[in-house]
Amino acid sequence: MEWTSDAWRAAALAWAAEHGAAPTGPVTQPHVRPWSTALRIPTANGVRWLKAGGPGTAFEAGLVQALTEYGAPHLLVPDAVDVDRGWQLLPDGGPTLRSVLDRDPDLGAWEQALPKYAQLQRTVEGRPLPGADDLRPDRMPALLDRLLGELPVGPLAALRALQPRFETWCEELAGSGITPTVQHDDLHDGNVFADHVIFDWGDAALAHPFCSLLVTLRSVAHRWSLAPGAPELVRLRDAYLEAWTDGHSRVELEYYALIATRVGKVGRAAAWLRALQGVDPGEHAEAAPAWVEELLEPDAF
Repeated sequence: MEWTSDAWRAAALAWAAEHGAAPTGPVTQPHVRPWSTALRIPTANGVRWLKAGGPGTAFEAGLVQALTEYGAPHLLVPDAVDVDRGWQLLPDGGPTLRSVLDRDPDLGAWEQALPKYAQLQRTVEGRPLPGADDLRPDRMPALLDRLLGELPVGPLAALRALQPRFETWCEELAGSGITPTVQHDDLHDGNVFADHVIFDWGDAALAHPFCSLLVTLRSVAHRWSLAPGAPELVRLRDAYLEAWTDGHSRVELEYYALIATRVGKVGRAAAWLRALQGVDPGEHAEAAPAWVEELLEPDAF
């Protein structure tokens, strides 16, 4: 990528300055990943971040702009976006939830954050999501079939045998009456600020909302060494599902959450493929096949 070149840096900083973020001190570039990079810019009005997406994730700028226009709550609102170049100029959100949990591992922080994320999802139901992949349940069986034909998955026969059950799960989600909406797809404690504002939408898609629980509950289970079915995980799941109890019973919601976290594994594979589109995948080349193979693993929560 061109992100380490002097020419790119000069153009990015000129654009930031045009939008009120002229640097007042040294500008740093904390990370350069295959799918994105960011510049940390000290300014007279506090730190600003310029985030740039790669070929597969540049859509994030337009998506975040749309979510802002829709009035999505609990969203890190950009100061400016350049949709064509996939750039966002963002305020500093402060410490992440991860840094807070490193100091005080209180599960209650997630119990407060998840209902806010659910509120965001419900707020933008039925709205166009520019640039985001369409991963609604009715499209997922065809996606799985395509991935099995393209990816170097090991247990191919077992995954082929699973396809009829996968199709049934997708049919049930499609008929659940729960509206597909924005689905972050990488909602872990590094992508949520301490005040529960959510950022980093480069993996987001239009999908069944409950697929979000896949990454969130797995990350929570890992941090706290929780076994499948642990009451802590059930409590977080239920806190999130509360937003949909206006139209569904708890039993229904619990079942849809379970099968959504299964179907969501194929969505994660698609997100990795998109993130690595047009770039050298390096050490991440096996990410998409690994997520498809996760379909054969037991439920983690």
